Amino acid sequence: MCPPLTAPAALNALGTSAFQKALFATSLAISTATHGLQYVGQRSAARASERAAKETARRSRENLLRQQEAINRRTLQERAADTQELTRSAIERAQAQSRARAAAASAGTSGRSVEALLADYDRQAARFSDAIVSSQRFREEQAEAAKLGMRSDHLDRIAQARSQIVRRPSFLGTTLRIGGDAIANRKILKQAPGWREFNEDQEVRSSVLYGGRQV
Repeated sequence: MCPPLTAPAALNALGTSAFQKALFATSLAISTATHGLQYVGQRSAARASERAAKETARRSRENLLRQQEAINRRTLQERAADTQELTRSAIERAQAQSRARAAAASAGTSGRSVEALLADYDRQAARFSDAIVSSQRFREEQAEAAKLGMRSDHLDRIAQARSQIVRRPSFLGTTLRIGGDAIANRKILKQAPGWREFNEDQEVRSSVLYGGRQV
């Protein structure tokens, strides 16, 4: 039969238990506080980066719209100017042909020479019109290319801003890390010098109080 558990041994065992529990509780509190602060900090950083990305996208979108509107206004102005030039050319051609007919009638001339002169006015007006239309088409193609380039730059800025967004932390992951620290600290405490003695004292105490039966 095992000797009864003495008071000093019981106090020692109780002291070891209290110390181990306090140490475990302290380590758990530190782990919880550390991971909790990390979670809050990462969540704040993620939200800040998301707001920054949205603000960058908003400003870039507004800038893109302003630039494209400016190009569209310039295109409309150039079209209006080209239309005025074509109208002026048509009027001048009609006036020149009218004068040519009047001069031919006054001189009493007609026939192929007058028709050739009138046809020459038509050819000059057609060449001028073709030049205006070709120039307008080239400018508008350049304008469309510029708008595509602006849109590409806009999308690149948005992609760059999104790539800098901080990933939001996982609450479940934080909880699992705290639990993992608790398990690890428990294992470390079990390997501490006083832990085995405490378990042995508990077995002795059970034998004394319950007649050798395990409780």
